[in-house]
Amino acid sequence: MNDRTMTLRLGEHLVGDGQPCWIVAEIGINHNGELDLAKENIRAAASAGANAVKFQSFSAEEFLADPELKHSYRDAGNVLIEETQYAMFKRLELPAAWHAELQRHAREQNVGFFSSAADAGAADLLCSLGVPAIKLASEYLINIELLKHVARQPLPVILSAGMASPEEIAAALALFAHRRDLALLHCVSVYPTPAESLNLRRIQSLRREYGVLTGYSDHSVGIEAAAAAVCLGACMVEKHFTIDKRLPGPDHAFSASPDEFGAMVARIRLVERMLGDGDLNFADIERPGRTSFRRGIVAAAFIAAGQRIAPDLLAYKRPCVGLKPIDRELLLGRRARRDLAPNTPITLADVEGGEPC
Repeated sequence: MNDRTMTLRLGEHLVGDGQPCWIVAEIGINHNGELDLAKENIRAAASAGANAVKFQSFSAEEFLADPELKHSYRDAGNVLIEETQYAMFKRLELPAAWHAELQRHAREQNVGFFSSAADAGAADLLCSLGVPAIKLASEYLINIELLKHVARQPLPVILSAGMASPEEIAAALALFAHRRDLALLHCVSVYPTPAESLNLRRIQSLRREYGVLTGYSDHSVGIEAAAAAVCLGACMVEKHFTIDKRLPGPDHAFSASPDEFGAMVARIRLVERMLGDGDLNFADIERPGRTSFRRGIVAAAFIAAGQRIAPDLLAYKRPCVGLKPIDRELLLGRRARRDLAPNTPITLADVEGGEPC
């Protein structure tokens, strides 16, 4: 494993080792093709504590070969919805003209704005806007031409590794070998992902194997997985977000509501406080306990001045205001300089040949 400290600057945020988790509200296609709804989602995500909001930049014509290919999903009422992928994705495209307006709106809400690029044109648009990073979704990890194009761009890259084999990940990362501004996200490309399939330990495995910053793209229901991911070293977490799970569309039902997202943010921040910095030394807050909770050496019985200290004359009791039990050998065999009543703490100053404490 590469143990060097790694960080990545994403807009105003420094992300990575020793830094707070960068929390992204994946609005994605939950704008439903409505600019006002997209803005409402941004405001709600900002209020819920997101550091950034993410959309998806694609053209249905560019990535769909068969316009009649069907797609089915279940809404919040568990009703099965079926339509053509073309009709669905065409309806959910994010027009190029919206990007700058949404970026401005996000800036007004003090959150970052970026998007997943599905093609070179989308990547160029995002670069022209100066977004914090270009996101490449899991499905594009094997799109070598798109990866090469993005690798030539000046922006940091966030790459999801859903559905990917180790060999595919290695091949993708090889195209960014000259870059240090990259993060790799563990992801399971099932919507929603059942708990038993999350494999969160893969977050650590990805970092160990490839020596890059790792994060987590969460498709589970609930907030537990995101908090657990931070415990496992995720430097960023993204989770699908909607203002209303009941809205029509394929992603709303499994997305986090504002209340759920806010609870997730609070849980992650609590976990970060719990994790600390990993310092091997004891915590400063424990310092008083080193005296009050520990035992020190005291006289087990009356010890007269000049009497030689023997093991049976020593006891170990709270508080530790004299010598520690591990210092016993410094006393044994020496003579007491003064009378010591039972339970009197003993220091080196109390024995001949000792030094004042």
